[in-house]
Amino acid sequence: MSLIMLTIFKYVFRGTTFVSYILTLNVSRISMLLIIYIECMVNTMNNNDSGDLFPKYNFLARTEPAVIRNLTVTEITTSSVSLSWIEPLGNRSLFRIEWTDGNTSGSQNTPETSFNVTALTPGVQYLFTVTAVAGDNTTVGQSKTVSKYTKPAVIRNLTVTEITTSSVSLSWIEPLGNRSLFRIEWTDGNTSGSQNTPETSYYVTALTPGVQYLFTVTAVAGDNTTVGQSKTVSKYTKPEQPVDIVATRRGTSQLNVTWTLRNGSVEYYSVNIFNAALNYRSSNTTQTREASFTGLQPGRVYEVTVTAVAGDFRNQSARVQLATNPNPPGPLNITERTTSSLVVQWTIPGLMIGAQGISYNISYQLNGTGLGERNQSSSTTSLSSNLTSLSSGTCYTITVKTMGPQNLESTSVYASECTLPKPVVNLTATPLSNSSCKLQWTDPVEVKNYYTYRVQYIKATGPVLKTVSTNFTQVNDLEPGTGYNFTVTSVAATGSEGTPERTFCNTKPNVVSNLTFEGLNTTAIRLSWLKPNDHKPTYSYLVTISKNGSVVEISTMVEMYTFTNLTPGNCYNCSVVTVVQDVKSDSTETIICTKPAVVKNLIAIGTTTNMSVTWYRPMGQVDNYTVTIYKNNVMEDNRTITNNYLSVVFQNLKPGKVYVVKVATNSGPLTEALNVTNATYPNPPGGIMVVDQTTGSINISWARPLDMDLGQYSFSVFHLDRQNLTEHNWTLLKNLQSGTLYNISVVTVGPFDYQSTVVTTAKSTRPQSVIRLIEAGITTTNVTLVWFQPESKPGYTFRVEVTNQSVTTNTTMKTITGVQSGSNYTTNITITGLQSGSNYTFTVTTLTGDGTMATPVTVSYFTRPFAVSGLVASTVNTTTVNLTWTKPPQYQSGYTYRIQTEGCMSAPTNRTTETGEGDLISELTPGTRCTFSVSVKALNSIEGESVSTSQYTKPESVNMFIYNNGSNSTIVVHWEAPRGNVEHYIVYLNKVLFSDLLNSSIRSTSFLNLSAGRSYTAVVTTISGSFNASSEPGTTATYPNQPGPILILEKTTSSISVEWGEAPLMTNTTFSYLVTYLSTQLNNKTVTLTNTRHTLPSLSSGTPYNISVATVGVLGLQSEKVWSSLVTTRPESVQSLSVVTAEENITLTWNKPVDHKPSYHYYVIWINSGLIISNTTTLMEDLIIDQLVPGSLYNFTVTTETADGTKGAPVSNSICTNASPVFNLKCDSPNDPKVILSWTKPKGLNQGFQITAYETNQPPQDQAHYNTSGDCTPACGHTVSDLKHNTDYTLTVTTLGCGSSSTIQTLTCKTGVNAVIGVAVGVTIGVFAILFIITIALVIHWRRQTKKDTSDIQIHSMRAKVSVAVRVEDYEAYYKRQKADSNCGFAEEFEDLKPVGTAQAKTSAMAMENKSKNRYNNVLPYESSRVKLSIHGSPFDDYINSNYIPGYNSRKEFIAAQGPLPVTVNEFWRMIWEKNVQTLVMLTRCNEQGRVKCEKYWPSETKHFQNITVTTTSEIPLEDWTIRDFDVKNVRTAETRSVRHFHFTAWPDHGVPETTELLINFRHLVREHMDQYSRHSPTVVHCSAGVGRTGTFIAIDRLIFQIERDSMVDVYGTIHDLRMHRPLMVQTEDQYLFLNQCAIDIIRSRTGTNVDLIYQNTAALTIYENVEPRKDTAKNGYHNT
Repeated sequence: MSLIMLTIFKYVFRGTTFVSYILTLNVSRISMLLIIYIECMVNTMNNNDSGDLFPKYNFLARTEPAVIRNLTVTEITTSSVSLSWIEPLGNRSLFRIEWTDGNTSGSQNTPETSFNVTALTPGVQYLFTVTAVAGDNTTVGQSKTVSKYTKPAVIRNLTVTEITTSSVSLSWIEPLGNRSLFRIEWTDGNTSGSQNTPETSYYVTALTPGVQYLFTVTAVAGDNTTVGQSKTVSKYTKPEQPVDIVATRRGTSQLNVTWTLRNGSVEYYSVNIFNAALNYRSSNTTQTREASFTGLQPGRVYEVTVTAVAGDFRNQSARVQLATNPNPPGPLNITERTTSSLVVQWTIPGLMIGAQGISYNISYQLNGTGLGERNQSSSTTSLSSNLTSLSSGTCYTITVKTMGPQNLESTSVYASECTLPKPVVNLTATPLSNSSCKLQWTDPVEVKNYYTYRVQYIKATGPVLKTVSTNFTQVNDLEPGTGYNFTVTSVAATGSEGTPERTFCNTKPNVVSNLTFEGLNTTAIRLSWLKPNDHKPTYSYLVTISKNGSVVEISTMVEMYTFTNLTPGNCYNCSVVTVVQDVKSDSTETIICTKPAVVKNLIAIGTTTNMSVTWYRPMGQVDNYTVTIYKNNVMEDNRTITNNYLSVVFQNLKPGKVYVVKVATNSGPLTEALNVTNATYPNPPGGIMVVDQTTGSINISWARPLDMDLGQYSFSVFHLDRQNLTEHNWTLLKNLQSGTLYNISVVTVGPFDYQSTVVTTAKSTRPQSVIRLIEAGITTTNVTLVWFQPESKPGYTFRVEVTNQSVTTNTTMKTITGVQSGSNYTTNITITGLQSGSNYTFTVTTLTGDGTMATPVTVSYFTRPFAVSGLVASTVNTTTVNLTWTKPPQYQSGYTYRIQTEGCMSAPTNRTTETGEGDLISELTPGTRCTFSVSVKALNSIEGESVSTSQYTKPESVNMFIYNNGSNSTIVVHWEAPRGNVEHYIVYLNKVLFSDLLNSSIRSTSFLNLSAGRSYTAVVTTISGSFNASSEPGTTATYPNQPGPILILEKTTSSISVEWGEAPLMTNTTFSYLVTYLSTQLNNKTVTLTNTRHTLPSLSSGTPYNISVATVGVLGLQSEKVWSSLVTTRPESVQSLSVVTAEENITLTWNKPVDHKPSYHYYVIWINSGLIISNTTTLMEDLIIDQLVPGSLYNFTVTTETADGTKGAPVSNSICTNASPVFNLKCDSPNDPKVILSWTKPKGLNQGFQITAYETNQPPQDQAHYNTSGDCTPACGHTVSDLKHNTDYTLTVTTLGCGSSSTIQTLTCKTGVNAVIGVAVGVTIGVFAILFIITIALVIHWRRQTKKDTSDIQIHSMRAKVSVAVRVEDYEAYYKRQKADSNCGFAEEFEDLKPVGTAQAKTSAMAMENKSKNRYNNVLPYESSRVKLSIHGSPFDDYINSNYIPGYNSRKEFIAAQGPLPVTVNEFWRMIWEKNVQTLVMLTRCNEQGRVKCEKYWPSETKHFQNITVTTTSEIPLEDWTIRDFDVKNVRTAETRSVRHFHFTAWPDHGVPETTELLINFRHLVREHMDQYSRHSPTVVHCSAGVGRTGTFIAIDRLIFQIERDSMVDVYGTIHDLRMHRPLMVQTEDQYLFLNQCAIDIIRSRTGTNVDLIYQNTAALTIYENVEPRKDTAKNGYHNT
């Protein structure tokens, strides 16, 4: 600030007077500009030159400092703020800094242009003021201000209070100072978030599970900009729980486990697997979502947990049970077979002893195509199965596989076995001959077309077996007259044979031999014969003689019989048969006759056409004669002549024929004839003609004679005193001289050498022909001939003819000059002027003097042709060369050319052609040099000179093969050597020469290191000489490379998304991918793609698919496939999930998901209070979940799972269990009108109690209910007040819950009474007691009087009707009374027996482990009387469905048992052994009306039943029962016992025996054996269930003893006793009636009123077996079940 001097003056200017001013300056408020202005004005005034004088007033003042510039805050902390600024204009002394937060203030001076304000409060807004101060430290300039917040302080004690999978709760303590809000920031390194809050805690949400986050908390000042120092903390969020733990691949010793982490990530997974039973535990650590465990046991359930680990957090999954695949069972063995069942056994699978939850699936179907019977399957936990309801004699393929936990299956074990066929029926045997019998039968029931039948019988040489496929057979080669026992067994397959059926047959004895007869006279004939060669002393003979239907039979033991008193002249039929045991041999027959006499001196004389017959009369009586003439055994004429005539003439016969004339003597019905034979004479032949003449013979012929049959005559030819006989109408007269005249005659010769008249003629022979006529020289124009004449006779000449086409030259010479050699002459001649290459015929004929010609001799010759010219050879192809030449001079149209080829064939060949100027020579060897020679040939093959040349044939192309051998880098070219020769080969690949000249011995070449998936074309060229030939191009391709592995990306219910690696090294070529997906239903689908990812659409839900990908290259070649096997689509969710609640269990039901598969199962979990209580897997659509807490809320989730563990979407339902009722409900009634209730707190949870009370004797709806709520604080109870005195009240207590209330608990209580009421009640009770005593006395007196008036029939009643005993003498009347009104009395007795014994315990029988041992679920043995076997390991080993039953002699005299099942046969025989049973009674057939009633537990021969071996030693089948003997051996002790088996077979199904006699007799038979062998051991009796028929049989035994020893009958008491030991003994009312009928029949038989002991039960009853008679059936009517 400047010091200013001011002058105050008064100034008058131009008449104007200025007012004087006093200027008062407030220095501190004057601006610098004003100060400067005033100072300038003053200075101006001081320098005024006007000369005016002003009075001056001087004073000293300072100006204000200027405002500071650019005030800024350079640094802010929680407790300080640093200010800085620029100096103001002008001067200043210092700066005054002032600050305030509105409450507290501070100031400080500084000479500097900056200042650090300290000791501030954090997070508070301060107003900072900076003012320049003048040197007087008083004058200040204008201030400059700035407002700023201090930084808030750091928050304190930042902690994480709660961490979940997606959230973190942060909390902290307020920082010192102030703050406006807090900024929370978090990051996981990739994503970040922030949020502001005014609170000291914050809940950070939407985090990723299992991730490490850095959390930062910063205090923010009120300007929302100024922040304090941050506080950080690093924490992991909790990882999510791994879910969907499944086994993606499993084996018998391996599990591959995968799981899903739906959100977030983890550091790693800890996978644990354990099995407590095996004491096995193992763990893996992995960062992937897959773990593999090996070395596991097959068919075991392992508990698997997967723990997600992130930082310090571990989230363990729910325990999941995963199972290994079971091993297959051991080999199948058929231990027993029947006509309708097969018992198959197997051994425990390897390494699976002790495995839990193991069962076996047994399925079977008909062998072959499986048609005709559907596949049947069942399951069992035992090592055997009885396949029942099978067709008899049928072969089945049986499949057994182990079913392990979680429905896992092993591979299957197979066996093909057959049931037993049923036996043949209606077997009969008929003798056919002396060595054969015919067996015939009806096919068995359910016969199959592959059945065969084994026929067995015994001959002297030993047993004979024969197999046939028809229902009949003929047995041959038997002994005559011998009896044979035949057995016929139906056979379906090896080891599958029906029950043998037997029959008997006696063969016929042999026939008698040499049956002869001797006519003793006209009325007697003696028959005789020889014994048959098999004669036995038991043989006799039946001799039969018959005539006109009249038969006489005579039986004799000797071999001769004489018939007398026969009619003369008659014929009789006689036969003789051998007889043994009414079986007759074939008959030996003959005819015996008495004969009339024949005519005498029979004569027949004939001509050419007639025959005259004459005879003398025979002796004896003749009625007439029959004369018959025969020709060739055919009657020509027949005449009957009376006995007055002795001749006859037959006319118009054929000449030269033999005739037989028969003259028969007819006497009554008999005829005796005599024959005579003669012939007619033949006719003469026709005229003689010369057919041919030679030098030594004459061939003549003549016409055949008229009216004569060819072959019935011959001819005789005469010449030169010679005679020739012939059947022909010609003859050759031989050995004649040439040129000689002969006389010849011929006659016809007929039968008996009768001859006709003679025919004659004269003829000559020919002269000799010339010989050796040949050419002596041939040229192109001349031919020289020469010949010889072998004889010379006077008059011989020669005629020579030369012929060329139509030109003929004849030369006749009488004498030809020649050289004579003996009688031969040699002659020659040269014919000239002929044409070349022409054919000429030369004929030379010898002539005799009379003109008879010798046989001409002819030769033909060609003149030679000229040679060809200009021969040229041109190659045409591999086997053909074209030859050309010029025709020769004087060419003839008949010329041919002979072409000889050499060098290119295996041998020189000649070829003839008619071509004029060339020819194609074919069939040459390819690729070979040939030499050709051509010569001209005339028609007779005469040749001219030859001309030659040479040439090559072309080589053939090879037959080339190109193939890749399945390789992706190699191609092989192979060829076969072509026909012919090849000098070299060359090979081209894709038109590029890939080889040098290859030797002709090479046949293939390979090309290596080629590219995959490319097409290649090869050509092979052959070379020979200057020629070559290329093969047809052959194209193939290398295989493409295989794609990479398949990755499953996603699965839905209808699709699977897959991805695979691209095939390597496949650039620059065309290829695609063939994706194939095949479900187990075999609906194969394919798709072709060019990319490496695809979604398989339209798939079936819950279905496993085998997916493969192959690279498809050129030519459609496919690489090896890569596979992803059994990838299963997600199944659909279950439908309509519903819940039925109970107190401690809940029943879940649901409908099958859409497109349900049999392999599906359901994974069920239930949650309570957010915790998984348990889980299970089931195959059914319902599930009972027990062990729940009553009155609690549960959430149930049902998830469909496929066999490989693929899950569908879960379906959930929440509901509460029913509240549990109270118990120990008690009441206390003080002498007040109220009731005090107390009870024990019910199980589970409850929401209070509802109590009601109403008068017991009044309807509840007419009363006011007392409704209130009880509780259990501190004890459970409630007081019901405002009731009436001395009144019965019904009180109810109902537990209330979150769902359904409990069942109502009811209690009746009486309120208290006062004293007056008590006395009145006491008196009343006393009076009533006296009256009651008097009433009882009167009743007793009345009953005694009544008893005296009843009938004499005594019925003894014991302990509330446990017995109805009747004396024998009274039983008849009792029986009639009870039987009256349709058996009404007996029906009432039987009705009273129904509840007897039923309250007894059946603990062992109802145990789950023993259920499969019971044939019927309503016939279970009582615990008190059941038969207990020894225990061999399991506590259930002692169980068998049987009870000890008291008999007359002992309380354990009998064991009543059910018929053994396939699974209990071993226990049955163990019971027989352990109880020392020696008598065994069976009252049922194994099969009745197509139902299996009992397993056939005994063997045909020997069979093992664990430690017991049973051998059938004998079997005696009778009409109504069969008796068998068994040897039963204990293999451990080697002890053997005998057991007799009494099998009653006459008890009809659904009925009772037809008569009481049958069962009573059978009982006597059994009792006899029991008394001898079973006095100290029980007798086992069984039917099917072991109650109906079994109880009836035991009751009959006791009744007979009662009648015989006690003279009492107590049917009711007997059944009552039996039913106290086994339920349902004597099961039906009809059996009860039958027992009473037995009793009356026995009594009547003893008294003589029923000697036959026959009871006709015409209404056979419904008897069995777990089926009650219909309620609507009348007492005397019956209904079949």
